[in-house]
Amino acid sequence: MTAHAKKSPSDSSRWINCPGCFQEEKRLRSLGLIKEDQASFHAQEGTAAHGLVEIIVERIIDGEFKIDASKYLGRVITVDKKGNISILNKGVKIVEKNVDIFEIDEEMVENCNVFINYFKDLVLGFTGLKRNPTKPLSDYGIDVETEIKVKLSAYGLDDIFGHLDLRVTYGGKVYIIDFKYGKHVPVYAEDNTQLIIYALPVCKDTDIEEVYIVIIQPRCFQVEPVQIWETTPEHLNDWANDVLIPVSKAIDKSTTKLVAGDKQCKWCRCAGHCSAAEEYSLIEVQNEFPDELLSDDEILDVVENFSIDRLSAFMKKIPFINNIIKNVKQKATEVALGGEKLEGFKLVEGKTNRVWIDEEEIEAFLKKSRVKLKDFQVVKIKSPAQLEKIKKLKGKLDDYITKPTGGPTLVPVSDRRKELVLQIEAVEAEIDEFLEDDDDDLLGF
Repeated sequence: MTAHAKKSPSDSSRWINCPGCFQEEKRLRSLGLIKEDQASFHAQEGTAAHGLVEIIVERIIDGEFKIDASKYLGRVITVDKKGNISILNKGVKIVEKNVDIFEIDEEMVENCNVFINYFKDLVLGFTGLKRNPTKPLSDYGIDVETEIKVKLSAYGLDDIFGHLDLRVTYGGKVYIIDFKYGKHVPVYAEDNTQLIIYALPVCKDTDIEEVYIVIIQPRCFQVEPVQIWETTPEHLNDWANDVLIPVSKAIDKSTTKLVAGDKQCKWCRCAGHCSAAEEYSLIEVQNEFPDELLSDDEILDVVENFSIDRLSAFMKKIPFINNIIKNVKQKATEVALGGEKLEGFKLVEGKTNRVWIDEEEIEAFLKKSRVKLKDFQVVKIKSPAQLEKIKKLKGKLDDYITKPTGGPTLVPVSDRRKELVLQIEAVEAEIDEFLEDDDDDLLGF
């Protein structure tokens, strides 16, 4: 289990850019408008993958260089609500309650091995060995630490601390390595405030000359699986003195202002309640559209006149604006469910589809009525991904599988998929199809 600081490094892009967020969050909590955070299934999955990687790295540190995540294929990981993990053989009865269970399948093995292989390549580069090391890494002068509690006491910032996945130090170089298991939200290495904070303790009064910020995010197609940003202790110390320390001191003042923006508002718990975020999002929209309500055709006319630069700028704002809209809708629904009336709106029953009360009962009735089985049951073959998990079918299904070409989807340039080159005569048809497509893909809409 890992404790979290109020000024958590993982949340630093929020509080560095909006020092008033903590005071606002405290106010909203006192009013019952913000609920306590709950660990999501995806967060627990990330914890499971982190735990697996940590165990393997520890074994490599001790001299088991050949090991990788495939050693644990088919086993299961349990994660409790406090973030504690256990790895069990498949089929073992799990007696613990309130735990999430994850199978170590081929997908998890493949993604965790991206991290493991980068670490191994780093070690081989340090040692110059052409074959795998056979001794503990400390025998080669390589200092490796996992799940390190990072403190900034040397900077007078005792209330900022967090946990770093991996730190590797060798010959005046330090590598600050973080594993991100998320699929849809890219995290960038350059100027990453979370990892800069993790790097600071080894940048003050040490012989470190080069700092490498490394983010490994194998499941996100918007970025390369391994990103590396090279910097210096001097640069990071200047940032700490010019930005981090002044902001940290300002946060503790009750008069600190709220500052809305794309980075800080995206995951802020105050979204939907914060006046600064609301004003910011309205300004962003009003910069492009007039104040009065427009019809669909009138909005289309406005967009048709956008320059390429304005289109690009507005596209970058859409995830932020949509996040505000989502939170406003949620808040409005909560208010309405509490019995208050919102002018121009009402609560109605949501749409549903008819379902059978009891499927076994209706099946018995249909058979009794002599309805043919093929007329009321649908038999469908499982997906390739599901069948590939059957060991005896491994490597035997390729001739039966095809992957359809995906339609054109607009994504940030950092996305690692190859850019499409469209035929000019097909452009209009592709645009029409794109506009009708409700799949928002990786832009975060």
